[in-house]
Amino acid sequence: VAVFSLYDTSGIGIELAGTHDLTDEQWHHIVAVRDANSGENRIYLDGEEEARIPITYMGNFASSAPLNIGWINNSTGYHFIGTIDEVALYNRVLAQTEIQSHYVSGLAGQGYREVTPSYTLIVNGSGNGSGTITGNGINCSIASGVVSGDCTETYNDGTDVTLSASAESGSTFSGWSGDCSGTGSCNLIMNGDKNVTAQFDIETHILTINSSGNGSGTVTGSGINCEISNGAASGDCTETYSAGTAVTLTANADTDSDFTGWTGGGCSGTGQCVVTMNSDTAVTASFSLKSFVIDASTPGGGGVISCTSPVNYGGSSTCTTGPDAHYHLSALTDNGTDVLSAVVNNTYTINNVTATHTVVAIFSIDTFTISASAPGGHGTISCTSPVSYGGTSTCTITANVGYHLQNLIDNTVDVTDLVTGNEYTIANVNFDHAVEATFAINTYTVTPSAGANGSISPSAAQTVSHGSTTSFTVTPNAGYQTVSVTGCGGTWAGTNPYITGSVTADCTVTATFSASIANVNGDSKVDIVDALLVARYAAGLPVDNFIPEAGDVNCDGEINIVDALLISRKVAGLPVPNWCAN
Repeated sequence: VAVFSLYDTSGIGIELAGTHDLTDEQWHHIVAVRDANSGENRIYLDGEEEARIPITYMGNFASSAPLNIGWINNSTGYHFIGTIDEVALYNRVLAQTEIQSHYVSGLAGQGYREVTPSYTLIVNGSGNGSGTITGNGINCSIASGVVSGDCTETYNDGTDVTLSASAESGSTFSGWSGDCSGTGSCNLIMNGDKNVTAQFDIETHILTINSSGNGSGTVTGSGINCEISNGAASGDCTETYSAGTAVTLTANADTDSDFTGWTGGGCSGTGQCVVTMNSDTAVTASFSLKSFVIDASTPGGGGVISCTSPVNYGGSSTCTTGPDAHYHLSALTDNGTDVLSAVVNNTYTINNVTATHTVVAIFSIDTFTISASAPGGHGTISCTSPVSYGGTSTCTITANVGYHLQNLIDNTVDVTDLVTGNEYTIANVNFDHAVEATFAINTYTVTPSAGANGSISPSAAQTVSHGSTTSFTVTPNAGYQTVSVTGCGGTWAGTNPYITGSVTADCTVTATFSASIANVNGDSKVDIVDALLVARYAAGLPVDNFIPEAGDVNCDGEINIVDALLISRKVAGLPVPNWCAN
């Protein structure tokens, strides 16, 4: 096989081997190529590419390096056995056409003869106009895209060819395509077959759509579809027309805009614009953003409101409220809808405005809460609430039966002394009030009173809560008995203690005493001694320790011998007529 080995000074290299067996006793044409532009090493066998490989060299190629043909320097076993004829070296990359030419010449026995290739130039036509293309050997007429005359020519490799285009009257040269471009001369180097197309068109004029204003919309027409936004045009905003063409333009505003009119091209107003294209023409379409009024009012007074107005479509309006002193914003409607909850720091914002708005603010005088409570019970308190700024609240206090107002606190201040009757008045209210009433049970004085010849205990006056009772012990002196205990709703049953009824007012408990009948010596028993003492007393004799009022046992108002006899009968257990019962 054919092998191509190339190494640089850094030692980078590779052996590229062909694929065909060359030991067939036939002559073969072998070409090795290093193409620096493509970074490839290639082998051609008999005019055809046989192998290629990309390789990047890092160093240079030494000028003193050996060029070995027929054997590989790194091995003694790789030597060519055969005949080599007509070796040629080139300082450029051979094109495959050249390699094929060399191979063909070799087969003809002509050796390495330089064959200059030739290439064909073809001129084509397009467009609806007419003109002529001239140049080296070319004189080509074009009418509506059809060519005639000398429109094809063959040139040697590397020949410079310049073509010129000349439009006939009523036509214009629109430009080259193919191997040339632009509208100037077409300059070609014939290093291959070339094909160019010259376009001649009937004379045309350009219609340009411009824009103005801050709105948006679309201008359409034959070949025109121009988007306009905030004074900038985009899309298909220019079009070329044949002279004399009438173009009808229509403007359509976007939802947020209004079309305000045409200028230029003989157009005006807001209807359709018809332009006759006798020259290049520019037409301006003006669009403006829709604008809306935000109306704000305060029909009841008490404050002010102002809203930014007018507002462009999709924009925002900020409404600022300002209540007067001691007033507040109590209601806000926007086109009849309650928007009070949307107010933040006295500001209401209307976003994405797409219509007019009517904003109404209602201001109300500040009111304050008067809260009333009686946490301990036993009574009630109620205060007029809420109260407008500067107004008055009247608190009515009602104690339960048996209770009274002990104290009244207004915002931690004791105002008990300001209660008149059962009312407390808060004048010039300018903040909230918390009024708290405390009720206490009524207490009463129960005064004990004992008559002569006995005592009552306790003897000091007693303090008793409403509805409660108290008790006393009644004790007669020696020789005396308790006649009665009365007062404070109690009942004397003859035995201690004396218990009052439910006390509901100041009252007095009174005890009365009298001497014991017949027990004239006060020894707490009636016996014959008492009868003898009464007899002595009746006889006018001296009597010690005598209680006279105990001796009148028949209650006739006298102490005499009858009383002594009656006592004797009593002691004897005999019936006693006319005995005083006390």
